Amino acid sequence: MEKHLEYFTFVENNGEIKSYNIFNNLKFRRGLLEIYEDYKKEYMKYLKSAEVVKGEGLINEELITTFKEAYKKNIFKQKLVNELRYCFWGKCEYETIIADWPTMVAKKEVVRLSEELSNNKIIYRTTVDLDIKRKVSVYDYIALNLDIFVDYVWNNIDLVKEFDND
Repeated sequence: MEKHLEYFTFVENNGEIKSYNIFNNLKFRRGLLEIYEDYKKEYMKYLKSAEVVKGEGLINEELITTFKEAYKKNIFKQKLVNELRYCFWGKCEYETIIADWPTMVAKKEVVRLSEELSNNKIIYRTTVDLDIKRKVSVYDYIALNLDIFVDYVWNNIDLVKEFDND
């Protein structure tokens, strides 16, 4: 079975809530490829400069593991967060408004709406100021599980290369 990167969130599209795989976003995929390429360059630079080779063909796995953990914790996580913010933070197409149910409308809003309707105007659409509401973007959704998301992308970093073929 072929493995793909998948992380589903919810987005609103024309009044319908749909699940959305963030790895289908072309801008985000290109950003991941850049992060992956930067990682490969830094890793190769580290292998050439560090005392990783202990002898004929023997590699110090402890140093490599230390480098990877430090890179993941400090550099990779920050680059991934920056990419997520750039692609998904505060973008209306990736935001959903969550309100209480049943929706409570303040009295002043009901009065305003009834006045608009009583003037014999045809109202196709109007905004209503809800008392309890919260705007949630895809970035907010991922930020709740950021460490899990970083681990998932890090552990499947090789799958980023598949984006070249799409």
